[in-house]
Order: sequence, then structure tokens, then C-alpha cells
Amino acid sequence: MKRLIPLIAAAALSACGADVATSAATAAALKNVPIMVLYGDNVDKSPMFSAQLANNRKMAELAKTAGGSIEIVSLPDLGIKGNSHFAMMEKNNAEVADVIHKWLAGKGLVD
Repeated sequence: MKRLIPLIAAAALSACGADVATSAATAAALKNVPIMVLYGDNVDKSPMFSAQLANNRKMAELAKTAGGSIEIVSLPDLGIKGNSHFAMMEKNNAEVADVIHKWLAGKGLVD
């Protein structure tokens, strides 16, 4: 991997609250950092993850306005089901890793 910045930025974005996650200044600061936010199943059944997804969608719009890009990926929308918050620990983790690897390769971050 050429750099870990996209993964670190995505983790920071996911963990932050509404004020930071919807900040135009944050979006501008991250505009050159490729970010993917990955969601598994049942996001709509969790108030915490539903709110996080809403904040991440707002941040993605702000990033687009700032000239950046945040891609929000729903595994169920890709036909990959059965994943919780820890997709890397599920039985289909290789399938999830493939989605992430293809995204990283598309950004020129891995060979």
C-alpha cells in the first residue's frame, strides 16, 4: 500500500460527531484525500449508525462542493449481505476485502 491516509481519514470521519462531520472546513481540508465509508447490513435499524450515515452523506456533499470525493458504499447494495460493524471479521471478509482493494486500486493506492 502506498499510504494509509485514506483509511485513517475514513476512520476519523466515521468516529466524529455531527459538527465535525458536516463541517465545510473539514471537507476542504480532506478534499485531496480519497475516502471510502463502508456500511454493512441493518444500518437503518440502529439510531447510531443511521445518524452516522446521514452525517457522512452530508460530509460527502460538502466534499463534492470543495472539489473532493467521499464514496459511501453499502455492501447490501452490492449484493454482499451478512455484515455487521466489523465486516473484516465476518465469514465473507474476503469478499469485503475485494471491494476495498478494488476501490484502492482504482485510486492508484495499491498495485
